[in-house]
Amino acid sequence: RPKELVYWVKNGRRHRVTVKDNDKECYISQWAAWWAHINPEWREHDEAGGFVMGGTGDWDVMAMPGRNGFLNVIGGLCALKDVLDGEAWGAQLRDVRWVVGEVLGSKKGQRCTFIASCSLLALMNAPDSGTGAK
Repeated sequence: RPKELVYWVKNGRRHRVTVKDNDKECYISQWAAWWAHINPEWREHDEAGGFVMGGTGDWDVMAMPGRNGFLNVIGGLCALKDVLDGEAWGAQLRDVRWVVGEVLGSKKGQRCTFIASCSLLALMNAPDSGTGAK
């Protein structure tokens, strides 16, 4: 998990996650590594190394219990918006949206409470910056 998220949680999630200008490249790298780590191993990658939105498998690893749960992903994604260009941000947002939809559609998602702990409706309805898509 990026150090900015650790700090954010440690300080009670009082403000939004911020990334210092000189840490932007490091944050992007840490986010990518962390997002890959918390996703199911069965997810496939495209030629550029990003996740393919497709496939089937068990989503249990994404049913993150606890007070912070999936809120870590949302906080991290919001910070990522500040450090990526519009198209790269849109790609990350679409992948997280897809994962959320898949988790909620799974059997585990019916019992999963992570969705109740964060405001994903706002994220699900947010326009993709720079892409013109919703």
